[in-house]
Amino acid sequence: VIPIELITDIFKGKTAVIVSAGPSLNKNIHLIEKLKEKAIIFAVGSAIKILDTKGIIPHFRVAIDGSPGEKKIFDNIDTRAASLVFSDQLFYEILPEYTGNIFRFILETDFISKYIYKKMNMPFKVFRSGASVANGTLNFLCEVGCSRIIFMGQDLSYTEEGFYARGRYTTEK
Repeated sequence: VIPIELITDIFKGKTAVIVSAGPSLNKNIHLIEKLKEKAIIFAVGSAIKILDTKGIIPHFRVAIDGSPGEKKIFDNIDTRAASLVFSDQLFYEILPEYTGNIFRFILETDFISKYIYKKMNMPFKVFRSGASVANGTLNFLCEVGCSRIIFMGQDLSYTEEGFYARGRYTTEK
């Protein structure tokens, strides 16, 4: 496990794309492969599975959810293909099976991790989290100096198409 602070300089001045799982992702998902040439792609939460079902590998995956349902996102995906940015609140069965690079970031809401790091006298940086993994990723990218941040699938309302883009579950195409 690598602390995220060790790689934050690579993001400075770069363009990042936060790919969320909202229904509007269905309309724009075809643009991601082309964007990978010009921006750093971050798939967050359920978008990890959605991109995987379409054969799209982001540069980074971000996961923070501690519920058992989070494990379904990682079932049957190639965990070597993209680095994972996670918080210590992540469901405990995910990390032991993730074979790619893993980077820990500590969220302001993770009081136990902050306590442990302080007790161990280990340096760490805290990132604001907000209400979702996309909010936490946005705060992280702002903190590390990305020059532009683009949102895909970050719907601010629910439409008749539902809560998520197609591909969240393996039975959807």
